[in-house]
Amino acid sequence: MHTARFRFEIARQSPPAGTCGPTPAAALVMAAGAAAMLLPTLVALTQGWDYRLAALFGAWLATACLVCGRRVVATQDVEGRLTLAFAAAAGATVLLVYASDLLDWRPLGIDDALAGLTVGLVLVVAGCARRALHAAASAQGDPFHALTVLVIAPGALAYAAPFFGPSALEHIHDDLTARIAGLATSLVLAWAGMAFASRRGRHGIVLWLALLSGLAVFALLDESGLPFARAAAIAVFAAASPALGALLAGCVLSWRREGRLDGLLAALLGASVASAAVDAWLVTGGMAAATLGTWWWGYRRRGMPLVTAGETRRIDWRRSAAAALLCLSFGSLCLAQGFLLGASALNLTGPMLLAAIGGTGLYRVSDFAFSEALLADQYLWRDAPAPSRHVAAASPARFVRQMRTGQDRWSGANLAAAFHAREARNQRGVGLEFGPESADGLVVSLVYAGSPAAAAGIRRGDVVRAINGIAVDAFRAGAVPPQSRRTESTRFEFASSGHARGEVTVAWGDYSSPAVILDKVLDAGGRRVGYLVLQDFDGSASLEFANAAARLRRQGIDDLVLDLRMNPGGSVHVARAIASAIGGKRLHGATFLRIVHNARYRDSDHDVPFRSFGQADLSLPRLFVITSEETCSASEALVNGLAPYMTVVTVGATTCGKPVGMTVVEYGEWAYWVITFRVLNSRGEGDYFAGLRPTCAAADDFAHELGDPDEASLSAALHYVRHGRCPERSSAAPRTS
Repeated sequence: MHTARFRFEIARQSPPAGTCGPTPAAALVMAAGAAAMLLPTLVALTQGWDYRLAALFGAWLATACLVCGRRVVATQDVEGRLTLAFAAAAGATVLLVYASDLLDWRPLGIDDALAGLTVGLVLVVAGCARRALHAAASAQGDPFHALTVLVIAPGALAYAAPFFGPSALEHIHDDLTARIAGLATSLVLAWAGMAFASRRGRHGIVLWLALLSGLAVFALLDESGLPFARAAAIAVFAAASPALGALLAGCVLSWRREGRLDGLLAALLGASVASAAVDAWLVTGGMAAATLGTWWWGYRRRGMPLVTAGETRRIDWRRSAAAALLCLSFGSLCLAQGFLLGASALNLTGPMLLAAIGGTGLYRVSDFAFSEALLADQYLWRDAPAPSRHVAAASPARFVRQMRTGQDRWSGANLAAAFHAREARNQRGVGLEFGPESADGLVVSLVYAGSPAAAAGIRRGDVVRAINGIAVDAFRAGAVPPQSRRTESTRFEFASSGHARGEVTVAWGDYSSPAVILDKVLDAGGRRVGYLVLQDFDGSASLEFANAAARLRRQGIDDLVLDLRMNPGGSVHVARAIASAIGGKRLHGATFLRIVHNARYRDSDHDVPFRSFGQADLSLPRLFVITSEETCSASEALVNGLAPYMTVVTVGATTCGKPVGMTVVEYGEWAYWVITFRVLNSRGEGDYFAGLRPTCAAADDFAHELGDPDEASLSAALHYVRHGRCPERSSAAPRTS
């Protein structure tokens, strides 16, 4: 049994005159690089400037700082010089990404930011690896930790970058390409490090880098999406296992001669952690079992010491603290680079990036400062004359309303909790919607099935004269907002006309507000006509429509009447999915809509193509749409987007006139919706601020339920199906295309 005696000494070595020590110098240079990269970007985001220019300047400043800072780092500081070299190359990567983005450089038709990222990763391999390994070879220290950082960092950075912003479906392929490029870079660096370590006789480092390269191969094949990728990865491991086994045996013999197995334990433990990070749980289990077995056999059974007998372990507290500072500074710099690379990969606008940073808790501004930055950066009419930026407002919602232009009637804000509750479609209340005002009061336009109002017998067309004893005239005048009178029950007083009479007290309850309220099949002169009421284009609307369209298709419909009279709009991409189901496979790939932003984000303009949806494809030659003054936004975009490809007959009243759209951005407790883009169809038609006039004018008939063939708007649509023209009492307008 060996006995180890530990003698700890605190070394207080003074650094050379005129320097602050090698490792502290590297840490300070790294921290300066992180500050140089972040500060201009944060100032630009807060002030509503184009943060890409600030990021470009900050990346250039940080790269220059890191390159020049290598002169103040001592030659023997292997880890400091290696990490500085990698950080400088990664800073140059950010520089190339944003330079390519601003110059719109798209070689071979690939994305501009992605092209810059690829060139930057090549720079890491060609420049950083060569210089870093040369610096390590000429130094006297052990480059184990520095080589580990150099190998792991590109793959880790490529994995982490997309998570600094909200992921979107359109960017999945870009994120995948970035991850593959990062893993390939890590793999090449691992092989270069193995060659360097083998020349120096450091077999433990070779073993460790071989394990890392194996994990990189496994992750690379797994990310590629190729068939049998995992089987191929296992085959690669099996083919390389004899060489790894021989290398491991040599390392074990070397460590046994030294009377210690510390290196083997560190390698096995590190391999188990790294394999768990890439979800290679089989490898993780094997490495963990090998770690426990080595510890039991070597240290418990054979009594090997953690250090050789009589060895003196010196602790340099200053160097240890400086090493911790170096890791912290390097992490800060990687975090800064990750934010910027992630923003470019996801094509985030300035306020969206500011919201992403705010979500981490690292940097926050006030709600009013965020509102101001949002309008100054992303607003469609950002260059139009606006009131002073320092208007007094009681809330961010009121501030946005005060700042919008006269043409904008929609930009605003709401509490994020209320926004998410609406998206979830789970409501609490009585379950009815009000339509237009009449001389007697408010007309009930919709009662949700299964809601407390439906159970109380309230029906479409009932006229409410008072709510909780307060006349609706007060609500119309704005004296008593309905929200201030919310209780666990509501008392309605009905006018003499309608189905309900007198007073009805409705207890509040939970109910669902589906997007598809009704779908059925009607007969019109021998043609089977599907009728579908769609309430909005949010949340699960595309899935609900697909299910309803599949039901209608199985019943063999010839035409479709899509009732959008109560539809205020929603997501453009949900509208695209519904329009694609209506048009069918023949429209797949054609342009549905074109999204146009303000001058700052012209490179974000893009086409939204049709996409086929299998069993939900109706492949109709024409479409009938019932509209009203409440038909708005995405509802109008669906009509306008389909018009170049099929006959679209609109029935009802002129729509609300919203040829623009918004992006919802959450910050703190608020969800902001600010107009950020125009919506055009494939012929460049848009700007219908006066609304879309109907082909056949018809009234919104509250005397009949939705889906009743005698209801005025539906009756006019069925008349057009039978006779190919509007009813005589309707006045035609040129909306059919």
